[in-house]
Formats: sequence, C-alpha cells, structure tokens
Amino acid sequence: PIEFLDPIFIIELGSKSPQEVYEIGLDFLEIDNKKCICILKTILEQMPLVGLIIGIAYFYEGKSELSNNYIKTALKLVESIDFSIDLTGLIAEIIATNDFNLGTVDDKTIRMFFDVLDINQSPTALIKLSYIILSKNLKYLKEFALENVAIAIEYNLNDENEATKISGFHIICSVLLWNDKFDEAEKYHHYFLNRNNDFIENNFEHVEGYITLALAKNNLNFISNLIIDFP
Repeated sequence: PIEFLDPIFIIELGSKSPQEVYEIGLDFLEIDNKKCICILKTILEQMPLVGLIIGIAYFYEGKSELSNNYIKTALKLVESIDFSIDLTGLIAEIIATNDFNLGTVDDKTIRMFFDVLDINQSPTALIKLSYIILSKNLKYLKEFALENVAIAIEYNLNDENEATKISGFHIICSVLLWNDKFDEAEKYHHYFLNRNNDFIENNFEHVEGYITLALAKNNLNFISNLIIDFP
C-alpha cells in the first residue's frame, strides 16, 4: 500500500510514533480514504484497533468485503474498546450495510439494524432495514417499513453527499416500486438512472434489479416512461 504514498511522506511517517501516525491517517478519513488506508496499514500490527478505521475507510470506498474483514478482525483482536455511542452505531450500521451489499443478510443483520436505530435513529439504517423487510417479505414488519419511506425521502433530499443520496434513492424507489407506488418511484428514480453519475457503471446489477422489478410489475405506463426517459 505504501506505493500509493509519496516517498518523502513515508520517511516523515517513519520518524513518528504509532499514535501520531494514527492521528495523521484519521485526518484523511472521508477526505482521501485511499491515503487513510495506506497510512494506517503501516501501524496495523502495533495498533490492531486501527483496523476499525481502515474498515470504515474501505466502506466509504464501496468495498464491502474488505470493510467487514478489517472491522470484524479488529473487534476480535481488541479485548475492550471505549466506544462513544455514535461510533458504536456507525460500526454496527457499516457491518450490517456490508452484509446488505454482499447479499449475506440474515436475522442477525436485521437485529443489528434495529440496534442501530436504538442507538442513534439513523435514517440510512431505517431505509435499508425497510428494504430488507420488504425483500424478505416479512409481513409482520411490512407496515413499519412503509411508514419509514417518507422519513427516508426527506432525509435523502437533504443529504449533501451525492454518492449516498444516489444509492439511498435506489433503495427508496425499490421499496416504493415493490408496493406499487409508481408515481412516487418515478419522481425520484432519476437520481440513480441518470448517466451523469457513476452509479449505473459501479452498481449495474442493482439498476438491473430495479428494471427487472419494474417489468415484473407490468405497469405499462411506468415501463413506457422508463424507456422514454432513460433509453
């Protein structure tokens, strides 16, 4: 990983303590995740806890499997961690979201999302949980899932991070389409079907799933508009 870093910068890191390197790496989280990962990997053996931050950075890079591997390994290696409530919620949501992205969702994932809601009422956890409930046809939770859509839409419209806004609306529109809310889905699906972003290229199978669901619903007006608007 150090090949990504400037040689002079590597020499500077070598003169610092692991704690100082940790703080330097942490400063790059979300700003330059690749650099954050490369810096923190140099002290991973001395400070296993940095695996959590590396896992979070990989999550922001869209690499779910690597993210979960680092986070879960760090949690096993470190006997006790003094987490703030917010960090606990973030890590739990990242693990559950990675399971969601990797298609390995199970009852534990659902419980984890509910735990996140108990901790910090995360709107992103709310809509992912709703999606899982509907996709798994958990009828006893269906009403709960549908009630969450309005909350998720409002949150997503105000999300300043374009990448999470786009992926969020993919989930929201899928939930709406699942429940025959065609007009509402049509109102928001341009966020992820528009070719002016990288979502289609990087998440083609998710877009394909949305189109397949639309065809299965067999609403000719919705399908016609889809073809006309996004040929």
